[in-house]
Amino acid sequence: MNLATAEHDESDNQQRRWPRWLLWGGLLAILLIAACSASLWIKQYFGVDRQLAAIRARGEPLTLAELRACNPPLSREQDATDLWLDAATAVQAAVRLPVASELPVVGKAALPGLPGSEWPEAGLVRKFLADNANALQLMHQAAERGGRARFTNMVIEAPNSPMPLAVNDELLRSILSCARMLRLEAIACAYDRDARGTADAIRTGLLLSRALEAEPMTVTQLVRVATFTIAVEELKRTLPTTDFSDEDLRALQQTLGKLEFKSAVKSTLIGNRVEALASFEQLTGSSGGRRLLGSIVHGADEETFLEIMADYIAEADKPWPAVLAAPNDLMRRAAMRRAPLTNLSLPSIQMTVMAFARADTARQLMTISIALERYRRDFGHPAPNLDALVPAYLAEVPDDPTSGSPFTYTASDASYVLYSPSQQFAASEEGLDAETGANPLLLFRWPPRPAESRATDSEKPEDEADAANAAPK
Repeated sequence: MNLATAEHDESDNQQRRWPRWLLWGGLLAILLIAACSASLWIKQYFGVDRQLAAIRARGEPLTLAELRACNPPLSREQDATDLWLDAATAVQAAVRLPVASELPVVGKAALPGLPGSEWPEAGLVRKFLADNANALQLMHQAAERGGRARFTNMVIEAPNSPMPLAVNDELLRSILSCARMLRLEAIACAYDRDARGTADAIRTGLLLSRALEAEPMTVTQLVRVATFTIAVEELKRTLPTTDFSDEDLRALQQTLGKLEFKSAVKSTLIGNRVEALASFEQLTGSSGGRRLLGSIVHGADEETFLEIMADYIAEADKPWPAVLAAPNDLMRRAAMRRAPLTNLSLPSIQMTVMAFARADTARQLMTISIALERYRRDFGHPAPNLDALVPAYLAEVPDDPTSGSPFTYTASDASYVLYSPSQQFAASEEGLDAETGANPLLLFRWPPRPAESRATDSEKPEDEADAANAAPK
């Protein structure tokens, strides 16, 4: 009896110990999870801090104020900010009028054909431009100053909003409207056989892109490329058919030489990093000390972003082919990590870099195209090869920047075609030139085909579509 009682008591004791073991086991598991989380948080905390210290050591900006300080103020003779702002305000009001929708470029009407052909909207366009003569004059004055600007209200801090750094999308839309207004002026001047007016309008349109050089955010740079593309499209359209003087053509070549998109890659990557750091700061509560939960959730993402961007920025100084190849490897690396915000931001950055490369290729192609037209007008026939342009029309023949290969040029006694051999911009056959397989923006042909001079505004250049898709709504 005593033995049975003892066995019963032992069984009771074991049953009582089970809940205690479970309790201690649970507490131990919680402690292990807490220790792992603390270890991860410490690693991320100091990992991010190491990345930030390395950025400071390189003298690169981390805040909007530091980013603005990277762009020294312009002299009064060079600063076109007020002129662009006044013009943008007037133009944006004008393009909202009902009559604007009935016009080419600013509306949906088709572009005119060659001078002398029928153009039903000609009278409306002339009146519209006359009504906006003051805005056009302001833009031409801005171009005479070189086109550069320092907008203090383009990017503002909005700490209580989902986007801590907010872009002034109304101003960006106004700048795009200025580009379209200048193209409309060039179209009207070309139709009226005013070659000098056409050249001046295109030149001012090209220099409008310089107004956004010091605004290294993704959206602002896409709009910058779009304004450049609008001017280039009109230069391509009018160059073969307008009787430009050699002085006008040289001035257009010189203007293209002032524009440069390669250096914008690095500054835009740095600007994008400043923008992302402001977002991470808001998410992790970095202001006034990191919050534990925010750092655990987003710290790995921030560390990955800073690491990826450091490598990307280091690649930015290399030739275009290396710069364009870099995002593929970086995006693969980011996809293998727990970094949702990094993976979300990289495609838009890649799109911006592609837009820069496309613009730089178009700039070089049009520089050569102007030289080819100067040669043809002097000799009465196309140049036999591109080397024939040196040194009278070009100091040297530039290679296609995105492929590193020479531009493709074929000529006969009665025609020629120049285009980029790069396959970077030919991922889809849709919209490519049927004869060469080239991106239409990166091709110049003489004599032009009728379809190339009568596009509608609904067929927006690819870079303008990129800017529209990226712009804040």
